[in-house]
Amino acid sequence: MTRQEIIAELESITEPKRLLDQAIAVLFKYRREKITVPAEGNRPERMKVVWYGPKGEQVGPVPNFTESIDAAKSLFDYARPNTAAGYSYHDGYAKAAVGDGEAVIAFNPATALCLATIKAVPESDPTIHRSN
Repeated sequence: MTRQEIIAELESITEPKRLLDQAIAVLFKYRREKITVPAEGNRPERMKVVWYGPKGEQVGPVPNFTESIDAAKSLFDYARPNTAAGYSYHDGYAKAAVGDGEAVIAFNPATALCLATIKAVPESDPTIHRSN
């Protein structure tokens, strides 16, 4: 999913989406790796997906960026350190802004903060993968 497709999806969703969380993770240089878990006892050998954060740390499952304000804030802290951000929630919609960027609207605060963060990061920023 390209950066622009992620932005369009964040602007239109009405509930959290795990596949979108994964696309956001990939945009911000998380990586996914399949590993083989050896057989143990009655359990046969199996494949397992492991995610690594942008700094190479194992993160378990991809954070719930579109649902959890804590996950969205961790994304913001990584992408725009030392930058102010704010969000509000009222009457069924959320608004967020990062730095002096535009205020954006989404269905919940986490999604709004992710959207504002992605829009605030320049295409050439080293924290993101460049669009194809």
